[in-house]
Amino acid sequence: MPSGMSKGGSVLSLSTFAFSSEWLLDALQDAVKAIPTNLAIQAALVFSVSVPTAIACRWVWLWARFKLRLRALGALPLPFFSADELKKRPSLKGHPLVVSMVDQESGGSVRPLLDCLETRDEKGKKRLRKLVSVGSSYLNGKASVMVYDREFFKEVTGDVDRFPKEKALHDIVRIFLGGDGLVTSVGSKWAKNRKALTPLFHFNALKETAKIMEKEGDKFVQMVLDKARGVGGDEKDSASGCCLVSPSDLKFLTLSVIVEASFGGAFDLEWMRRAWDELQELQQPMLTYGLLFGIELSPFLPFPSVLRFYQRRNQIISKVKDFVRERKEARNARKKDNETAKSDLQSEGSEGACNLVDQLLDSGVADDHDVTIEAFTFLFAGHDTTSTTLQWTLFELSCNPKVQEWMLEELVSLATWTTEGGRRVPSLPTGPEVLAGMERTKAVVREALRLWPPAPWLDRECSRDECLDQVKLPSGTHVLLNFWAAHRDPEVWGDDAEEFRPERHMESGSKSQYSLLPFSAGPRNCIGQKFAIQEAVVMVAKMLFHFQVDLSDEYREASLKRGAENPRDNVELVFTVTLEPRDAKFSFRPRVWPDPVSE
Repeated sequence: MPSGMSKGGSVLSLSTFAFSSEWLLDALQDAVKAIPTNLAIQAALVFSVSVPTAIACRWVWLWARFKLRLRALGALPLPFFSADELKKRPSLKGHPLVVSMVDQESGGSVRPLLDCLETRDEKGKKRLRKLVSVGSSYLNGKASVMVYDREFFKEVTGDVDRFPKEKALHDIVRIFLGGDGLVTSVGSKWAKNRKALTPLFHFNALKETAKIMEKEGDKFVQMVLDKARGVGGDEKDSASGCCLVSPSDLKFLTLSVIVEASFGGAFDLEWMRRAWDELQELQQPMLTYGLLFGIELSPFLPFPSVLRFYQRRNQIISKVKDFVRERKEARNARKKDNETAKSDLQSEGSEGACNLVDQLLDSGVADDHDVTIEAFTFLFAGHDTTSTTLQWTLFELSCNPKVQEWMLEELVSLATWTTEGGRRVPSLPTGPEVLAGMERTKAVVREALRLWPPAPWLDRECSRDECLDQVKLPSGTHVLLNFWAAHRDPEVWGDDAEEFRPERHMESGSKSQYSLLPFSAGPRNCIGQKFAIQEAVVMVAKMLFHFQVDLSDEYREASLKRGAENPRDNVELVFTVTLEPRDAKFSFRPRVWPDPVSE
């Protein structure tokens, strides 16, 4: 039996076939070695000609299908201009709200894609267009448009039948998650699971997870303090009296929270971190091959990076599946022994704290497979977006030291002080009562989410012909709702919409829920948004209470070379799973108490 097929190994499920990717790679290598040299050359020539030809034929067919759809509707395709021409022609045939998007990437940044709706009126005042055609190619034969219109946002997010998730991207997420969970399921299955899972994120459940967040936050603070003081840390860190914190460190923090909350800390965190890092590195080639050959065919593509992606994904899913099975067996055994007390069921996990898998098993989710997919979804969505939120919050606090002082004043007022060895020692509890008083911290997190939403747009698809502002959108049109634009609209947020001003979230006067959408809106909004915000508030409060936060010297020097004294003036963005600042690292300097603010 091949090594990849041994007990406990990772097995790939490719349609109705199952085989080990390691075994397949070995077999392919052996097969290539067995081919005579002349045949190998011939095979390489055939491959080099046939593959580009097949790709070209596929894209020609997709383009032709798109053109036929438009012609049947009597509609004209939205035009595409170069950047220079766009400057000369900001409108199309007297219609100022239809323009083309240019330069999807510039210097590794996705900002042009996000800012493509922006224009200026005759007086030079910023305003936003409602509709933009996106890109010079079409995904699966569909036109792609980017939209900014709050009423249209309401329609799209509120009607999942008229505007379902875009199929190609839906299939990508489904492949990544290994099945149809809450994120990818539709119809009655989605409605049933949404109803069953909602109690997992109610107030009482969040009170329990707050304890886990506090514990993991304290562990992170202690780790950074030790590194800054040179206790088992890097000499370079301790020499300057501060510690460098990377995005990887923040991802490890949020991963530890979701593993503890969902699985009672049952997994090896270091192994899980390496697995997730590799999975994210492999998702880009998997996605590239999938878009070239058709995402539905990606499981069958014999490329090493694609095979390794499925191998690593299945290894993680296998661990989740084993945990679900073990918990279910333990529960059944205790029921037979009449030991049904909830505390007993949870005693193996997180020292009495309930975990989400136990709640999933109680929730009425159909079967073990569904529970596994939902738990894997929690693992995926529960740490990546939150770590990105932490990055952006720390980024803005680093660029706005006065906001740090403003936020610290509130934290000091909520702190508990004790005397040890003649000196005051502070601690910051983050129980429900204290969290309720962290209004400034909540405002800081909300403002970071406003300016830098982890998911800056939402993908949907027209299931029928639609019309937006006199422009016909054919059935099948790929629609991107530009939340970035909504969050920076000066008509909603004022002339200082681009500024980081957390106080705006504490001011009287309500805004439409379609003006701030970091977690989307409507029936398919993010079910874990309260969990994510609570975690971000706890972690940011812990970090700022114990450390002065700044961007690393290396990052500031790179920003100066790009011509900006304030790094936020020319921050480079990168979009992987979420929207992140490129190569951002943070300097954490331990606070020395008593602090002037606390006196």
